[in-house]
Amino acid sequence: MYQFMTQKQAATEKNETLLDVVTIRICEKLETLPRLTNACSIYKVPDRLRLGNEGDYTPKVVSIGPFHHGKEELRTMEEHKYRYLRDFLARGLAAHSLYSSNYTYDSVPDSPDWVPDSLDCIPDSVPKSVSYYVDLIKEKEAELRSAYAESINLGSDEFVSMILVDTAFTIEVLLRLWSSEFRNDHDRIFNKPYMINDIFPDMVLLENQLPLFIIKDLYQKVYPFHGNFPHINELLVRFTSALLDLNVDMGENPSSPIIPRCISVAPRVVQLENTCSSITPICRCVDPRVEHLVDLLRYIYRPPINSRETRKKAIITTPSSVELCQAGVQFKVMKSTKLFKSCIHDDDFKSCIDYIDSLRVLKLTKLTVSRKTEVAVMNLLAFEQCNRIDMTAYANDFVAFLDCLIHSSKDVDLLVKQEIIDNRLADNSCAYTVIKKLGNAAAVSSESFCFASICEDLNQYHNSRRSRLKAALNKWAISLRKNYFYSPWAIISVIAAFILLVLTFIQAVCSIMSV
Repeated sequence: MYQFMTQKQAATEKNETLLDVVTIRICEKLETLPRLTNACSIYKVPDRLRLGNEGDYTPKVVSIGPFHHGKEELRTMEEHKYRYLRDFLARGLAAHSLYSSNYTYDSVPDSPDWVPDSLDCIPDSVPKSVSYYVDLIKEKEAELRSAYAESINLGSDEFVSMILVDTAFTIEVLLRLWSSEFRNDHDRIFNKPYMINDIFPDMVLLENQLPLFIIKDLYQKVYPFHGNFPHINELLVRFTSALLDLNVDMGENPSSPIIPRCISVAPRVVQLENTCSSITPICRCVDPRVEHLVDLLRYIYRPPINSRETRKKAIITTPSSVELCQAGVQFKVMKSTKLFKSCIHDDDFKSCIDYIDSLRVLKLTKLTVSRKTEVAVMNLLAFEQCNRIDMTAYANDFVAFLDCLIHSSKDVDLLVKQEIIDNRLADNSCAYTVIKKLGNAAAVSSESFCFASICEDLNQYHNSRRSRLKAALNKWAISLRKNYFYSPWAIISVIAAFILLVLTFIQAVCSIMSV
């Protein structure tokens, strides 16, 4: 009996020990959980969007940020990133020397001692420069980590190093895109083999982003407000213009902000012979709340702030573009960079379907359909869906509205003819495939759909008796042209038959009158 009790007591103690181990492990796990914040704005794309569309969300050439850092297939670009870091540091030292000496740009000597891109070795002052930027990034490490929705499994040293290299690379790309004066003859990205077209799509992937504040901070540390270098906002707008083939016009008066909530700045443009001037007047302000380059695309494209509807249970469907055209709706292109402002007046959110000479006119902003556009919009849709609590889904709503207007490739043919769609793909059927793909990726809410009143107006007009009669007449005219006026000989035959019919009728009338 005593032996049995001893065994039972030992078993009990063993179980308690096991329970204590389990308890300790759970408590340790709870204590090591990373702290979550609402400051995150860079997300991994959900599997529901990624499935079947992996190529739209995965970098192919360069990794930026922690999500794809260290991947074997992206290691080739690491050498170029470090070359850009070297040039960034050297350029910063040269810029500091320029400010200290009170030079103007025209007075800077054109010699290898000053031009940073001609440096073949690292100056003695560069290590101090690296240490300065490392310390700056370490001070913001917690804020940088909180910008990512996923836990970053990198040690502090590796994380800081990655941020410095990737930020310097991004700044150098922006500068060299701004002007060829910032490039050198051995640049593999902007010269042979001209890799920039492969890098552009990777820079607007949602999973391949850096917080914009660190890009601005490092740039402004190197180039504090100075007339010889472009303002960071100008570089950002130039990037979006080059990426999506836009001619960004941010207002007739470049000295005043065009968007009420943005901070006004007055940067001076770099005075260089080859300065890109295709985006004049340049944007003078970018909202400080813009989180990263994908968010910047949304900011550039979005409608005015007060352009918002509060309508419940909207019907998100419209007749096709061809059907609307047959019913008498005219399609016209709207000259605006605010893509998601399509069908919206400048001052409010009224329908842009206006009466013009008793005909309805639907105005849409021109949309360039290309591979770059496809990738950018796919990632913009994903960003809005992940960040939906904090923003109106302008991109998702616009894509859904466009998807409603396009039922077949014939609708694309119509919009291309009206210059609303600028197709850069092989043919219009390819553009149709891309638009339907974007439509499938969009997610909208019937309670907050931005284009609800426009859909309602289109449906009401299309279902009216007058529009149905006009549509029937248009279909009859199309059928007549297709079956009887498809060639000159067919037209002659129809005219001859008509003349013969008239003569027969006249002969019959004359015969009746002569009786």
